[in-house]
Amino acid sequence: MKLLVVGSRSITDFDLSVFISDDVDTVISGGAKGVDALAEEYADRHRLSKYIFRPRYDLYGRAAPIRRNEQMVDFCDAVLVIWDGHSKGTQHTIKYAKRIDKPITVVFVKGIK
Repeated sequence: MKLLVVGSRSITDFDLSVFISDDVDTVISGGAKGVDALAEEYADRHRLSKYIFRPRYDLYGRAAPIRRNEQMVDFCDAVLVIWDGHSKGTQHTIKYAKRIDKPITVVFVKGIK
């Protein structure tokens, strides 16, 4: 299963293993700091395939991060979100995944701004 792991850049220490099932063979990331970096490290430690989608500013300009997030949701089988409740990009990803009926788990991490 291809799992998209996204979330807030402010979250730099979080145990993803509780939320990633054994049937995950590929981790998808947006290549940013925070949760994206944690997802990539998790994939490396567990020898999982990983895809990193980087924003294409050359094609989409300022909309590149949002477009990238939508492409990742389209590509994955399920979405895991680790969110501080503040990130607008993460919020958009949650709304988009729900709109297209993609399986999604949202974990709120409090106390981070």
